[in-house]
Amino acid sequence: MMKFRNLMPVLSAVTILAAGTTAFAEEKTTDAQTATGVYSLYNTTGEEVKEIYLYEAGGEKGENQCPDGLAENKKLVLTYNAPSDATLVLEFVTESGVDSKFETLHIEDVPIALKAADTVSGATPISFEVPEATGKYTFINTTGEDVTELYVYPAPAEENAAEAATESAAEENSEAATESAAGSVAEVGTEAVTEDAAGTSGKGKNLAKDGLADGESVDFEYTGPVDTTLIVEFTTATDGTKFFKTLHIEEAKINLLAADSMTGATPIEFTF
Repeated sequence: MMKFRNLMPVLSAVTILAAGTTAFAEEKTTDAQTATGVYSLYNTTGEEVKEIYLYEAGGEKGENQCPDGLAENKKLVLTYNAPSDATLVLEFVTESGVDSKFETLHIEDVPIALKAADTVSGATPISFEVPEATGKYTFINTTGEDVTELYVYPAPAEENAAEAATESAAEENSEAATESAAGSVAEVGTEAVTEDAAGTSGKGKNLAKDGLADGESVDFEYTGPVDTTLIVEFTTATDGTKFFKTLHIEEAKINLLAADSMTGATPIEFTF
């Protein structure tokens, strides 16, 4: 009888310890389920990407995250909610039918360049970087007078951030988040732009030089990180200085407009 009494406190201690271990395990599991990965995808494949999938290894790949396609040098931001120790698969298919996978992606916040098959080093179809791209522009003076100054330069960092936030909010309002069986994927934004070296003024070199006469044009190329916004600034005697603050990296022909020929507040016109 004495032996039985002595055993009771021991059993109680074991029970308490087991309960504490279970609670700790449940807490760790809960913490692991709160992580969110953010992936900024840049298409540098040289062609349109038709399909993108982001899913947990061993799970269903879910729906195509770019049903309308992702053009060359464009950007797509995806978020993925999963346990913090999850391993994800990033899969993409190009217009020519090349299907590429990266199968050891972690829950993190990273830029990712999707690469062409002929530029891949080894078996890795991506690189963790913000890629560079080149925009090519022809500016045509249609103001009816000389353009005395013409500059193209990167917007300040805060303006880039503000534009990215605006685009993300618009995208979130217009499209619902896509749910997959293995986790949740949400498209945040799709856009792309550029940056390059500055000239002597901090705004770059005056492309008008000694004056760009009415009807004349000037060509300009700009190379840099693909997710920066450019500002176009030009001056005439009659209208003073005008700005276009959201130029993206692309190939375009752009008319510089007089104030009386502007539609709204935009002082340029894309003719492509």
